[in-house]
Amino acid sequence: QCQCEAAAPQSKVNKNINDDVTNDNDNNHHHNHRRRILNIQRSRTLRILSTKATQDRTLSSLYNIDWNQTPIGEGAFGHVFMATHIPTGERVALKRIPKKLASREDFQREMEALLRIQKWGGHPHICALHEHFDEGGEGYYYLILDLVE
Repeated sequence: QCQCEAAAPQSKVNKNINDDVTNDNDNNHHHNHRRRILNIQRSRTLRILSTKATQDRTLSSLYNIDWNQTPIGEGAFGHVFMATHIPTGERVALKRIPKKLASREDFQREMEALLRIQKWGGHPHICALHEHFDEGGEGYYYLILDLVE
């Protein structure tokens, strides 16, 4: 049930009058309501990605990445490359995601889940998100994840 309906329920008598018109109006209302909710979720996800991104350091200052290498993986959102954390020498997975995919609902769900798990200190069965970068106009988000070999 739509939250709007829950806030202002109609009687059964009113719902039975002009069912065809009501159903069309309900479908349009639910479609518009869902679109508004998705826009709010998208805005929240993008704001979190920007504000929680690694600050005062760039991707290239912390990681060695050979962009000419063959990706080690490919998913629904982008390519995964191997990278090396310069200060520690640790090998990590770098997921490069085009920003144009940020409006997809499945992208928003995945990002919110990764950020929530990171905030909670990780999960034993999910690759940890170490940090992420939003490098302005490049058109990509960069996620630094555990490398599973």
